[in-house]
Amino acid sequence: MMRMHVPLPKAQPWMLPVTIVCLALGMLVAFMLKVSAPKKFDPTTMTRDQLVALYADKVSAHEGLLAEYEKLREKYDRMVDSATTDQKLRAELQKAIDDLRVRAGSTAVTGPGIVAIIDDTKLAMESPADINANPLLTHDVDLLQVVNELRAAGAEAISINDQRVAGTSAIRCVGPAIKINDHPVSAPFVVRAIGKPDVLYGAINMPFGILDQLRQMSTRVEVSKREKLAIPAVAVLPSIEVGRPELTAPASSKGGE
Repeated sequence: MMRMHVPLPKAQPWMLPVTIVCLALGMLVAFMLKVSAPKKFDPTTMTRDQLVALYADKVSAHEGLLAEYEKLREKYDRMVDSATTDQKLRAELQKAIDDLRVRAGSTAVTGPGIVAIIDDTKLAMESPADINANPLLTHDVDLLQVVNELRAAGAEAISINDQRVAGTSAIRCVGPAIKINDHPVSAPFVVRAIGKPDVLYGAINMPFGILDQLRQMSTRVEVSKREKLAIPAVAVLPSIEVGRPELTAPASSKGGE
């Protein structure tokens, strides 16, 4: 078989400059890699003075790192203390808000306490129509005295016939009915109070107290201690239209101003 002769490609005029440029770039890259390569550290080739200077530099760098560590540690401790303080303040603030909500009656409350049931006397219900039985009935004043006795004994929440008695609650007679929070209630009156059961029980049953007086008028009264009671929130809280909170308390206040 005969071999065919393939002519070589003719050299182009751009090939020589490109070849030279490629060789130059390769040499430049090799030189840069050689320069940037880390030099091998060999302490055996160093003099005594060089070793002493190197040791001093290392000790100084170590002391600088220790000082930086102490600064960072102090900053960390301050941040931890600040976070702990903030968390404690938030917990105290939340407790104060919860206590105020209980006092204001804006939240339902559960806890131990007592239940007092006050009913009108049998004489009032059995009296003839021509006889005035009003003195024998339980009035708003009687309920107010019961509430005052319970509050004086440390009651934290009080309700009458499921009507929460808060600081803004009114207990008053409107014609033949008694209204609490503008809601009519009637006998028997079920008074619930959350607090220390023994203290509340003793206070409400003290001699010559309001319940003692009602019993002497043959009013039916029952008082019992309870391990757990539930008292609802005020149905509608009144809006504040005139008063404004005093955000900063004065150093000394004078009444009547």
